[in-house]
Amino acid sequence: MVGTYYQTVNFEASLILNNKGPDPLPVTLSFFSMQGNRLDFPWELEGNSAEEISLNELLADELPEFQEGSVRINYRYSGCQLVLSAGPTLTNTALGLAFDEIFTRLDKQKGNRLESLWWVPTRKSRIDLVLSNTSDQPISATIQALSSGFPGGQKETSIDFQPRETKRLKVPQRFLIDLRKSQWKAGSLAIEHTGEPGDLVARGYVWDRNIGFSNVLEFSDLLAAEGTELHGTGLRFATADGQRLFPVVVARNLAETESILTVRVPYTTTSGEAHVRTFEKVVLEFGEVRNLAEWVYG
Repeated sequence: MVGTYYQTVNFEASLILNNKGPDPLPVTLSFFSMQGNRLDFPWELEGNSAEEISLNELLADELPEFQEGSVRINYRYSGCQLVLSAGPTLTNTALGLAFDEIFTRLDKQKGNRLESLWWVPTRKSRIDLVLSNTSDQPISATIQALSSGFPGGQKETSIDFQPRETKRLKVPQRFLIDLRKSQWKAGSLAIEHTGEPGDLVARGYVWDRNIGFSNVLEFSDLLAAEGTELHGTGLRFATADGQRLFPVVVARNLAETESILTVRVPYTTTSGEAHVRTFEKVVLEFGEVRNLAEWVYG
């Protein structure tokens, strides 16, 4: 399993491990610097246990190059392959920022194209991308950025990776739309690489220190997707401290023809009654990106 990125300079970094099996589980924690150098730590988890490891403490006496990079976990278990779940967390309390990640299982990847969607609350927000080559071979990647309403269309850049190398880059503002006109802006990011499935993992970080906003961008392997129905939870429709809360639901049509989306919102009232509200169908043209919540709620 691979974690795309950790950093102990500006963040309190932790690694959360959860052994769901009844037996002790030996694991190897492998940290790769941004340049691809490797550092291993043997570890053992008790049965049916969860443990949080401070990476700031674990790596305090190591070379400075291991203050940031990617992390990999190897283990052997004769039972369920999913006996172990893990993920790094990054927290900066002073700036009000927090990011987390669920480790990627490389053997579940089927393609060499990754897709993600983004949304930013203000024109001062920034998007950082972290890409990690998990293989022992050099690879190249092409990053495509598309924004809803951008008159210039899609933007594209290419980047090369040495074996095990991790790169962190800011998405240039010119890749995004003119955010001064409206805060309801969204878009997509696509990464296509020359390696085998799983050779590249990616993560995005959206943050705005001026308002203490932080969010993560997850990248999906399209060939591993199944079905035509997506579920989400945690949408906020009420008010907090006198301010109205607006949900954000971003969608992109990747089909070669238009797609018709049906948006349903199940909810439970304060009296405990369950209801479902179905909105008018949404038509997305090929490649179109739209914030569905903006369209539904205005």
